[in-house]
Amino acid sequence: MKPAEIKFYEASYTYRHSKFGRFSPLSPSNPCVTKDFAVLYRERIYFLNSKVEQTKFLLEPSKYTLGKEPVPLDIEQRPSASVIGLPASGKSTLASIISSKTGMVHLRPEEIIEFFINKESHFSEKLRKRIQIEGSEVDDTTLIDMLAMRTHLSDCLQRGWVLDGFP
Repeated sequence: MKPAEIKFYEASYTYRHSKFGRFSPLSPSNPCVTKDFAVLYRERIYFLNSKVEQTKFLLEPSKYTLGKEPVPLDIEQRPSASVIGLPASGKSTLASIISSKTGMVHLRPEEIIEFFINKESHFSEKLRKRIQIEGSEVDDTTLIDMLAMRTHLSDCLQRGWVLDGFP
């Protein structure tokens, strides 16, 4: 199929994008950046990344379409992990390694508490009063709430997070 023809096929009611969408069935983890290597197969438009992929697909299309799961397009992948173990078993070291290799945010309960103490909000003011003035510890429910709030901040949502030292 010629690249100029694709818009007509996409606009028709007969032909639809394949279950892979803009992803190639040969390499479903990489979205296609061009429509130059599109193929029509059984009323579906398949987008391939290169002439080599297009040739492989045309030789055995059913090999790449039947029984293959598409990439879910409506799910954003945000990795999350929690490293648990006995005291002094290397949890922090492992979490640091995971964080450095994957780019995930390394979360520690102590740093989360400090983060919320140093913020300017009504919640932080109550937390400062309870910890610094009264000398009491953070209860489990409050720590879980702070953890939930921290994991919903933009850096954790974009890069994912690895939690170390909890519970």
